[in-house]
Amino acid sequence: MKTLKIYHVGGNIGYSNWIENSEPINSLQEADLVIFTGGEDVHPYFYEEPVHPRTYFNTVRDKQEEIIFKAAIELNIPILGVCRGSQLSCVMAGGKLVQHQNNPDFKHPIKTYNNVELTMSSTHHQAQHPFNLPEEDYKILAWSEDIVKYREDGNQQDMKTPKDCEIVYYPKINTLAIQGHPEMILEEEETIKWCRELLLDFLNKQL
Repeated sequence: MKTLKIYHVGGNIGYSNWIENSEPINSLQEADLVIFTGGEDVHPYFYEEPVHPRTYFNTVRDKQEEIIFKAAIELNIPILGVCRGSQLSCVMAGGKLVQHQNNPDFKHPIKTYNNVELTMSSTHHQAQHPFNLPEEDYKILAWSEDIVKYREDGNQQDMKTPKDCEIVYYPKINTLAIQGHPEMILEEEETIKWCRELLLDFLNKQL
């Protein structure tokens, strides 16, 4: 297998430590994969909602990453979003975000589209909410159940989310969005193996 060249946006190269046969590079144009990493919340102007009192953001970063995200799409480079990066992926696809929810325990169970139960991590109080999109524009690959107790929009109203998204695929923008942090739970071998296989399926356009 050839070495996967990865361009990191917004954070350190540790976000790809779970990806086999990979190396960080400094050129977007030469990348096989672009990773958008964790950090502050994504500003609600992306999805035209008021700012929740608990939402915090960095507008300079938002604007810079929006430009790079659109450039990656234009160059047809696959995109991986992790934590904040997953939420940016959702809004770049035209979706919305849960602006505030109870943060699940750092490690929690998730279920997958191919009937596997895994342990995933979470450190964030926001989440993807792609349910305003046409069904063909997103595919939920993993979700959690009975963990999130409330899901508030910018008006602090409950969003009544049909599923708590953990991993979502956005085909129109060639993006895989992982809410959790595989790079933080390398000891969860089954989860890491599954995520590696999922990433390969994504890169090989088999999702």
